[in-house]
Amino acid sequence: MSRMNSPLFVGGVQVGLPLGSSNARVPTPGGRILYVGNLAAATSLKESMVPGNGSSPDEPLATLFGANGAMAQLQNRKNVGDIIYVLPGHVESVAVADAASATGSASGFSVIGLGSGTNRPAFNWTAATSTWLLDTSGVELSNLILNFAVTAATVVATPITVSAANCRIVDCFINWGASTTIGCGSTLGAIAVTAAADYFDFIGNFCLNLDVAGTAGQAITLLSLNGADFCKLNNNKIFGSTTATTVGAIHFVTTLSRNVEIIGNYIENLIASSTIAISSLIAGVTGFVGYNQLRVNSAISPITVSANMSTTLFQNYCADTVNQSGALVVGAGTST
Repeated sequence: MSRMNSPLFVGGVQVGLPLGSSNARVPTPGGRILYVGNLAAATSLKESMVPGNGSSPDEPLATLFGANGAMAQLQNRKNVGDIIYVLPGHVESVAVADAASATGSASGFSVIGLGSGTNRPAFNWTAATSTWLLDTSGVELSNLILNFAVTAATVVATPITVSAANCRIVDCFINWGASTTIGCGSTLGAIAVTAAADYFDFIGNFCLNLDVAGTAGQAITLLSLNGADFCKLNNNKIFGSTTATTVGAIHFVTTLSRNVEIIGNYIENLIASSTIAISSLIAGVTGFVGYNQLRVNSAISPITVSANMSTTLFQNYCADTVNQSGALVVGAGTST
């Protein structure tokens, strides 16, 4: 028997069909793996398989969303480690409310983009009511381009709402304002994290709002956090403006958040006369705020609207003009 037609053995035990068979599968631990990409219409490289079933990068599903998309294939699967890989160059619209609803109650899965820079998969919010809801636990979005602001005619109210525990948005590029006329937002924020979303991770993201006037779409803030206990907001770069001089790009509201961790971020609010980079409307927020570099446009007062937050501040620096070394923030609203 030739090598091409030999079965696969591990430790003397046959675990697969002969190598070269179009149906060969090597058992792997963990959950289901699916692929999504614009190559779904291409000619299949495996004659006996149906093109576009998501089984490999050569057989990707055409979409992430919708009744025939990858998320629908995970419907109601819970905490088994499913992964959806989205191929480089893929582009898809988030065009309806709760665009990911086809997953049903699925939880504990990841949507991971492949590629780097502008070649990462991009998702464009194209309707004022379009949303991607992270409303089941343990959902991860990683290495994606998330375009909340696409056209001036479409102002998306709240592109993402996180309302379940243990969710993550990591290593993504987030466009939350494309120009002075193209923006997103509501009285909440571009990403609203609710009281049920404990242990939320927002890590390693690059977030850009080119509306330095703070007017396009009334995006009050990038992240609004309402009772988001144990959230981690680490190593992000957040550029742009909010709609108020005393509202930061990270903004705590309504119900106090406990044991938060805000470490190693660059955060700016460049609306004219801004004084705040991180803010809170609610008293008693606890946790650790350290090693952040902050930028405002007026008097250095970058941590909070008032003395609301009860966090430990450690080695935070803030600048209020260009080509200026940051001053050490030594307390709520004071610096050296």
